[in-house]
Formats: sequence, C-alpha cells, structure tokens
Amino acid sequence: MERMSFIGSSYYRGAHAALLCYSVNNRDSFTILSQYILDIVMNAEGAKIFLCGNMSDQVDTASESDLSNAVTDSDLEQFTSQCEDVLSGVYRVSCKDGTGLQDMFEDMARFLHRNSMSKMTLRRDLVQPGSTPEREEASADKRRCC
Repeated sequence: MERMSFIGSSYYRGAHAALLCYSVNNRDSFTILSQYILDIVMNAEGAKIFLCGNMSDQVDTASESDLSNAVTDSDLEQFTSQCEDVLSGVYRVSCKDGTGLQDMFEDMARFLHRNSMSKMTLRRDLVQPGSTPEREEASADKRRCC
C-alpha cells in the first residue's frame, strides 16, 4: 500500500475515471477501497469513480467459511451511502462467466460521455471536428494585412 501511495499522484493525474474492483468473496479487498477512493479524490481532480464487485457468480456456491468473509449487501449499501457523493456507479459482475460486464462498461461509457458533453458550452463559434480555431484565426489575420 505504501508503494502505491507513493506513485499515486503521478498515476492518477489527468484521469477522467477510475474503476475500483473488489472480490465479493474477500472482505479485505473491500475494506481497502476507502483508501483508494481517497487517493483518487486527492490526486485526480474531477475523476469519476466506479465500484465493481467481481466474482458474483461464486456467491451462490460459496461454503459457510467463505460466506463469513464475503461482502454482504448490507456492507455494500452502508459503504455506498457513506460515499454516495463520490461514487458514480456500483456494479456486481462475474469476469468468469461475463455476467454484467457488458452492461457495466456500456453504463460507464454513457455516464462519462454525458458528463463530458455537459461540460461543453454551446457557443456561436463552436469548434467543428477537424478544425483548429487558432490556425484559422492566424491565417485570417495574415489575409487581412495584404
């Protein structure tokens, strides 16, 4: 964890989003999330944070000893209520059988696209794809002087 904290500021700089994954069968992987969220908030201004519980396919087949270490719905609900102003999405997936992965990534893409579009302002001199306003203004100035 110390080594990760050391590289955190340069690693997170400029990030638009972070996907934090934990194992639903491992409470330790879940409890450390708050530290990672703090690192992201401190080092990646404005980054959207998404939470992903992996191995959801194994919850039903877990033994009693495994269930004692599992992250419960109550744990997740309590955590998300404490971090609701920081988290942009919470998902449960299974990388093994692919359950929920497509929906998670599509939802994240929609959210990030919507967020970036809302940051754009509509102006009369809206920049069109493929144009560079600085170059066009410079070339227009050159034409005026002759």
